[in-house]
Amino acid sequence: MATERTAVLILRAWSVSQPSGLRASIRHTSAAGTGLWHTVHLADSRAVERFISTWLREMDEAGPLSPPPAVEDEAVDGAAP
Repeated sequence: MATERTAVLILRAWSVSQPSGLRASIRHTSAAGTGLWHTVHLADSRAVERFISTWLREMDEAGPLSPPPAVEDEAVDGAAP
């Protein structure tokens, strides 16, 4: 039985008064709960779109997580599990 994969992507975008006009900061993880986050800073809306599309495709292709190996319950004080 496979378990769900939980991923998180946080997009923060704002406008600046420069030629491209857009700045974006993207924090993402493909394994929520591990504490391993990555941050990307972009200044082009098409680059933001490509990044998010690629991230979603990679998550979809990765599929669910494989379950950890089963560990049998141990009897406590001689009682049956």
